[in-house]
Amino acid sequence: MGQIWIPAITYRRDAFLSTLCIASAHLDASRYRLTESVESVALRQEVINLINRSLLNPNSRIDDSTIIAVVQLIYSEVIAGNNAMLAFHEKGIETMVRQRGGLERLGVQGALATIILSISFQSAILREAQPSTLYLRYSSRVSYPDIVSGRKIPESPLFCPRPDFETLEVNDLCKPHTLSLLKDVRNMTDLYLDTASSLTTTEGRRKEETLKAYLKKFIQLPSASELRGHNPEFGDMIYESIRIASLIQATAIVKRVKLSEAVTIAEELLKKDRGHKAVKASKRASTSASGNTSPFTISASTTTTAISAATAAYTPTSAPAVAYPYAGNDFFFPLPSPSTPSVHSTASTPFGTLYSPREPQPAHASLLTALHHAILRTPHQTVWSDLAGVLFWVGLVGGAAARPTTPQESIEQKATRKWLTALTVRCSIVMAFEHGGAVVGALRRLLRVTERVGSGFGEVVGDRDGEREGQREMGKGRAKRRRVDEGVAGIATGW
Repeated sequence: MGQIWIPAITYRRDAFLSTLCIASAHLDASRYRLTESVESVALRQEVINLINRSLLNPNSRIDDSTIIAVVQLIYSEVIAGNNAMLAFHEKGIETMVRQRGGLERLGVQGALATIILSISFQSAILREAQPSTLYLRYSSRVSYPDIVSGRKIPESPLFCPRPDFETLEVNDLCKPHTLSLLKDVRNMTDLYLDTASSLTTTEGRRKEETLKAYLKKFIQLPSASELRGHNPEFGDMIYESIRIASLIQATAIVKRVKLSEAVTIAEELLKKDRGHKAVKASKRASTSASGNTSPFTISASTTTTAISAATAAYTPTSAPAVAYPYAGNDFFFPLPSPSTPSVHSTASTPFGTLYSPREPQPAHASLLTALHHAILRTPHQTVWSDLAGVLFWVGLVGGAAARPTTPQESIEQKATRKWLTALTVRCSIVMAFEHGGAVVGALRRLLRVTERVGSGFGEVVGDRDGEREGQREMGKGRAKRRRVDEGVAGIATGW
């Protein structure tokens, strides 16, 4: 895909400069800036001016280059976390796509449509919303090349088109206990999405008990630091990152709550389990004999790392000003112009140097903090190499879990959320050039999970009038085949 995408983004100035918006937003997030840098604002303003110019030209207002520029602007807004601006641009791009006749009418040999699906689905998951039904319908047609045995693909609990994790099994970064955990998460996800049985049936109740057993297992898994005390080989932070993401997703599934709510429940479950382990450990202390102990029977407590105070609350950019074509006619409304950040102070913190107009405030320990610190201690700069699909899943779960559930978002939560979002976007871009279908398939699968645990989100990004597609009923014996189909592009006949 890179061979066709690079010429497309360099064809015109607005499309090319919009790629720098993504890079600048990513740099701000990686430096833990709570407000946009002056450079990011200036760059975005220039791109917006160029897009406005293209939108006013009848020959270019909905051509591929203009759409590319807006899509890449959306990527940067997803990282920046300004939901008002993001919703504005997403509505604009959907209007442009409809005026072109649908995603199937876009150029760049299908790559542009895949990129739009990717960022739209990521945006929906991270905001715990539903994407436009226009995109959901088209996503069922996104295909993935035939899987050749031995070919490396971005496998994850969300994308496993082969019976086993063939790519992960031969990678040195994926230790045996990590691989076992990933298989458990994949199997739990498969079981949850298997709608063949109802909770009112014996099989349905049995399925629910199995889901609870998975959650209990994830709660009782030792942390990397606990494993490291018994065997240094087991104490890797990739395992730790996956362990935390697994616990958050499993809690959401069993408790039927959104990921942003599940993280708090998971923390309470860990505390409760830690208390039980402490009681058992004290009873065994006087009689325990020395000997070899399996790393998966450790009774030590699970810990998370607290981080110090950083900076104050986020200062959002000003309200919207781009002239997207108005749905149904030729009117335009202005593209929002980002405001210049207010004068800010700086503070040196465990995050690095943060920028804020207020004084430092205390932060609290959390699972998201632990997840953030664990990923930092991994080779995340290379997006975990052949484990990029796994890191993508970890980032999606963590980013959605970090969504603020109250009007007052803590400093720690905002900085962590932006960092996880930037990491997730980067993973998707790295994989998109060769594995665009896999990215869309993984996103669609997680969307099905989040839609079900939240009993349907109230917000729909873009199209609010489209009908939802019917769910496909699948028998127990077809579970493995279902995993192959959904891993590629979701269930072909709908949700």
